[in-house]
Amino acid sequence: MRVVFIVIAAAFGLAALFHVAALVAPAIAEPSPPWRHALFAATNVAVAIGVLRRPRLFVVAFALLTAQQLVSHGAYAWGLWMSERRIDWASAVVLVAMPAVLALLVYDARWKRAGSTLQGRRP
Repeated sequence: MRVVFIVIAAAFGLAALFHVAALVAPAIAEPSPPWRHALFAATNVAVAIGVLRRPRLFVVAFALLTAQQLVSHGAYAWGLWMSERRIDWASAVVLVAMPAVLALLVYDARWKRAGSTLQGRRP
């Protein structure tokens, strides 16, 4: 499972780099203000670190971020589809990946909590 979380952290690192690149070259991303790219560059770095360390309340914080991302990207993707009949692939990835990562984090947290009854074995 450790390798999976390393891959997920790397993906969030790449997302942070994308937001930094969008600050420099806004045309590479869907229209968004610079402050939003800066905010999500920092957020993605924090999430990458959180995914690797998985502190106790990280699942709660990630669940809140997931909810925010589903609302934000979901509304944007739906509006774009309705107005231009076009798929925003970045939103599509977010809408699939965030709940999947949340499910893995919940599973991992439950495994840690139950670890003593499972003879310390981890997947």
